[in-house]
Amino acid sequence: MLNTILEYKKLILAVCLSLLLLLGVGYFFAGQKSEPVYVSKIDKLMFDTNNKAPKYVITLPEKKEKASDEQKIVDTPSLQSDKSSGLPKIDSVEDLLANVPNILTLKSQKQTQQLRYLNTEDYLSETKGSLVLPKIGTNGRKPWDAYGKRVRVIPTFKKVSVLFKGLGLNREELDKLNTGLRSEVSFSFSPYMVQKKEGILSSRQNGHETYVDLLLPSKDVLKSDNGPMALNLTISQEDALNLFEQLLNTGAPIGGIVINDGIADDSNLELLKNIISEAGKRGLLIVDATQGTVINNIERSGIAFAKADFVIENIYDREKINDIINKAENLAMDKGNVLIVAEAKPVVVIELLKWMDSFSPQLDYEQMKNTTIDKPLAVVPVSNLVVEQ
Repeated sequence: MLNTILEYKKLILAVCLSLLLLLGVGYFFAGQKSEPVYVSKIDKLMFDTNNKAPKYVITLPEKKEKASDEQKIVDTPSLQSDKSSGLPKIDSVEDLLANVPNILTLKSQKQTQQLRYLNTEDYLSETKGSLVLPKIGTNGRKPWDAYGKRVRVIPTFKKVSVLFKGLGLNREELDKLNTGLRSEVSFSFSPYMVQKKEGILSSRQNGHETYVDLLLPSKDVLKSDNGPMALNLTISQEDALNLFEQLLNTGAPIGGIVINDGIADDSNLELLKNIISEAGKRGLLIVDATQGTVINNIERSGIAFAKADFVIENIYDREKINDIINKAENLAMDKGNVLIVAEAKPVVVIELLKWMDSFSPQLDYEQMKNTTIDKPLAVVPVSNLVVEQ
């Protein structure tokens, strides 16, 4: 009886071992079947362990038949430009980088304009709590006029005013713009600028008129948000005026505000009217850089105002930028003046600088008699285009 039980136990054990062996073999072959077939070691490197997604992607050129010398001349693009194309000659990476627009490569220009006031004048400012705000002086002098500079332009020349906005977020770039652009170019600073006083004073020391950006609610909040310093649609009139005062509290002279593009319609019309009225009471210049006509149509009797003829924003294509520049030049020749407000993006700065450098110099009467004037255009600060209504 005992022998029979032992026989049964041995049989059961043998069956269990057989099943375990079968399971092990099946698992092994299943794993082998799921492994990818690698063509080469490079192919295998593209995958992590455990059959994960590609870790490296290597693209190799297609194998081509050996070309003849004649075909090589036709098919291989030359790094050297054709003289007729007008493109720069590029022989190396250094040449390529040298032709990429870069504000940091701007060469310093001779200062052509000096401002009367570099620092904030007591008679043009008032203290409100911890804020120092601009105001109209007791003699009736207004900050936009006092902190600006009138530039002489001979009668036969047309006036061109260029204002770069959104400045101060990069101090190194600001320093280059201060010295790389002629003094008649005007600057407007971002409300998010750090060390506002130092930045604005550095620009004024180089002769640039100085303003601050007023941000409206973004037209597309899903793509961009103008942040807490913008006049959002839910802000109250009191909070809007408080924010406006914070914007003006720069610690340095500013001549006015540049209203950036954004929502300006019936939803915030009353708020905008109050802001413009407050700016007028403080003797500030308002530059309308919006795309619509709402700001332009607001009553502003006795307020210094200028509407941008062209706004260069979110444009990085040279051809499009130069198309705007050509239209601006034609308008200046027809109307007598033009105002361009632009973002200080490298390609925009470089193209506007090249355009301004192409203007004919202003000469005295005797010199002009024997000189051909190709472009009778003169760069002037924004304040030179303003007449109070």
